[in-house]
Amino acid sequence: MINIFLSSIILVLFIITIVKLYSRMRKTKLSNLRWLIGFFICASMVGIFKSVGTTTTGVGFTISEISYYIVQFLSLFFIIIFTKQTFYKEMHSFFKLIFATGLALSASSFTFAILRLIEYSDMFNFFDIYFLSLTIFIAALWNASASFSAYNLIKEQDINKYVKRRYIIIGISSIVYALPGFYIPLQVIVRMIGPTGLVEITSSILKIFNAVILLIFAVGNFYAWVTLGSKIEKLKAKTLSEPEIKEEDLMKLAREG
Repeated sequence: MINIFLSSIILVLFIITIVKLYSRMRKTKLSNLRWLIGFFICASMVGIFKSVGTTTTGVGFTISEISYYIVQFLSLFFIIIFTKQTFYKEMHSFFKLIFATGLALSASSFTFAILRLIEYSDMFNFFDIYFLSLTIFIAALWNASASFSAYNLIKEQDINKYVKRRYIIIGISSIVYALPGFYIPLQVIVRMIGPTGLVEITSSILKIFNAVILLIFAVGNFYAWVTLGSKIEKLKAKTLSEPEIKEEDLMKLAREG
């Protein structure tokens, strides 16, 4: 019940954030935002799957579980492409390496998931979750790294304080989102070798903890894109002199400097 309640709050926050981002994309013609919107749409669906599921991944029925993996993978590639288009557009970066690694890890995870669904095995289950967790970890941390890098470039400059704060919030939120990539494989090990009572307790705790993690991420991004976004727009409307800050331009200046 708690999990469903938290998931409902998360879904509402994601929907409001999606609407805000779509409105900003229409207004500014910033094409990179389409990838972020796609990510939040998929993240909303992942949250729904997890809130009603029963297994380690948060899904119990085979068709639903396959759908869960597809949506999860899409969300991660959306955030990888968003990071590239936002912070490293037309610049050298680790994009190709991260994209290729994410693709390999996703393919490996999906392969073991299919094998597990055909014939259950603890080993299939472990590698399935392990590779999926690594994909989440890499995608989220790259976004966090790019956000903090952008903040470091402008923290001493005379730039809108809300813009600076948004980079910090996005970076912290991405680190929080990466946490399941660290602890979920540990829970799978407990499930493989732990006593039944411990497995049931840790599974229940994990389900709620996953919802709390996603709630923190949703609140952080709601604050970054909706709350701070509105303040940034109002301040720009008053001054009319501050140019639109593009993250890729900031990264170029850093490389050239």
